[in-house]
Order: sequence, then C-alpha cells, then structure tokens
Amino acid sequence: MIRLEVANGLATGVRVRRISPPRARDLFRAFGELSIEMVPSEAIAHTALDVSIELGTSVYDATYLVLARWRDTLLLTADKRLAALAGRAELVE
Repeated sequence: MIRLEVANGLATGVRVRRISPPRARDLFRAFGELSIEMVPSEAIAHTALDVSIELGTSVYDATYLVLARWRDTLLLTADKRLAALAGRAELVE
C-alpha cells in the first residue's frame, strides 16, 4: 500500500504543479531503492478492519495505526487526527 500512497502523493504534486513529471518518476524510483520492510495486506487486513470500525477511521488509516502498534514504534504523519488516534505519533510537514 505504501507504494501506492507514495505514487499518489507524487501524482498529486505533479497535478498541482509542485513537481515535474520527470522529478516525480525519479523520486518514485529512489523510493523503490529504500530498504523498507513490506507487510502483505493479507497479514493486516482483518485487524485493520476491526480498528477502522472501532475508531471510525478509514481502513487505510487504520492500517498505519496497526502497523505502528505491531512494530511498537512511533507513527510519523502529517494528519493531526491520525496522530491523535495513534497515541504515539509525531506530526511532520
């Protein structure tokens, strides 16, 4: 899911003319070279659904909350509401 989130963010950046299409493609390639552990959606979907229902948030946001809890780590987000739901979070701009 993170690959799609990054791609969507870059596409949005192009649409609002914050970055050029070639720069978006370069950034997406660079992202692909990062050493990031990917968790298959099948491993988290049921728990994310439960958390989504419990907290009244999207399954997408719940997925990030669940992953942060499972990894016992701080959630980095630009979303103030998501940060408040996470408990352990840091807002980024």
